[in-house]
Amino acid sequence: MEAIDIVEASDFYNPGHAAIFQAMEDLFAEGSVIDYTTVASKVGGEDIISRLSQMQINTPSAGTNAVTAYARIVYDKSMSRKIFRQIDEAREGILNGNDPYQLADDLEHALTTVGSAHADEIESMTLDELQATVTNNEEDVIIPGMLNREWRTIIVAPEGMGKSTILRAIAISSSQGLHPFSHREIRPIRVLIVDLENPKEAILETGAELMKYVKMWSKDYDPSRLRIFRRPAGIDLRRAKDRSDLRREIAFHKPDLVCIGPVIKMYQKKGGESYEDSADAAMAELDQLRTRYGFALLLEHHAAKGSKGERDMTPFGSQRWMSWPDAGKGLYPNKDDPTRMRVDTFRGDRLRGIQWPDEIIRDRNWLVSGSWKNGIPEGIGQPGRLK
Repeated sequence: MEAIDIVEASDFYNPGHAAIFQAMEDLFAEGSVIDYTTVASKVGGEDIISRLSQMQINTPSAGTNAVTAYARIVYDKSMSRKIFRQIDEAREGILNGNDPYQLADDLEHALTTVGSAHADEIESMTLDELQATVTNNEEDVIIPGMLNREWRTIIVAPEGMGKSTILRAIAISSSQGLHPFSHREIRPIRVLIVDLENPKEAILETGAELMKYVKMWSKDYDPSRLRIFRRPAGIDLRRAKDRSDLRREIAFHKPDLVCIGPVIKMYQKKGGESYEDSADAAMAELDQLRTRYGFALLLEHHAAKGSKGERDMTPFGSQRWMSWPDAGKGLYPNKDDPTRMRVDTFRGDRLRGIQWPDEIIRDRNWLVSGSWKNGIPEGIGQPGRLK
C-alpha cells in the first residue's frame, strides 16, 4: 500500500473514508488479503460492500502512480485544515488577551511541522537498520575527509586571518566538484553561504575570481549550485522573522552544505544573560535545521581573547560552542610566513575519518590550498585533471 507512506486515517475528512483506510492499513499490517469482504469485516455496516464497489467505479485510475497522487491530495488537504486550526487557535488566543509573542512562537512551531512525518510514526531502529542508512552511501559524504551530512564543524581564527575567505573557497570549490584543499575531483554539492558580515564587494573580490578559475577545471560547472544569502548587519536566531528568513532560503535551495558566520552575528545577548544562555537558542535552531533538511554545517567563529604567548584558538563567548560541533578547527598564524596557517583542533574530533590538512596555504588562484604532512590522504577526491 503505497498510500501508507503518505497518509494515515486521521488525514481523511470523511469519517467513513477514514474507517475504510484504517481497516485496509490494519489488514496490510496483518499480512491479510485486502478486498471488499475483508475490509467490510473490519468496518462493519450493511452497505459497506456496495459503497466500496461504487468508490472503485468512481476512481479513474488505480495504478501505483495514481494511488500516490490521490494520497498526496488527501494529505495536502489534511495539512490545509491543520493550518486553519492553528490560525484559529492563535486568533482565539489574541482575542482572549494572551501573550502575542508566545502565540507567535507557538504558531511558528506548529506551522514548521506541516509536511513532516506523523508524530506517532515509529522512528527507532535496530543497529543493523541504522548501519544500512550509512553504509556505502556516497550521497552522505559532503566533502571527503571534512564533512558528512548533518556534521557540524566550527573554524576558529584570530581577526584578520581570512576566515570568511576560507569558507568562501570551501563553498565555491565544493559546489563545482573540486575538493577545497586538494583541488581533486569530488561529487559536486549544493551550497548556501550565509554571510552575516561582508559587503558584496568583499565577496565578489575573491569569490568571483575563484569561480572563474574553478570553471576552468570543473567537469560539470553549474553556478546555480551555489547561492549567497547576505545579512551584513547580522541576524538574531531568537527572532521569529530572522528564523523564518533563514528557513526560507534553506527550504528553497535544499543545500548539502551551509556555511555561515561569523557566529557572534547570529544572535544577540540580552541584558542580564550569560553567553552560555544566549547561545542555546542559536544552537537549537541550527540543529533543527540541519537534521530536518539534512545538510552539513560549517561555521566561522572568532577566537577567545588573547593572552601572553600563542593565542588559544577556542571559540569566543560561550563554552558551549566548544563542545557542540563534531569537529572544531583552530587556525594558527605562522610568524615566519603569513601565507601559511597551522590547523589544529580546539576539541577532539567526535567522528573518525576527519582529515583536514595540517596547514592551509593562501593560493593566488584557489584562494587556499591544503598541505598534509604525509601527502594527500587516500579518498580526498579523485586526481582527475588536477594532479
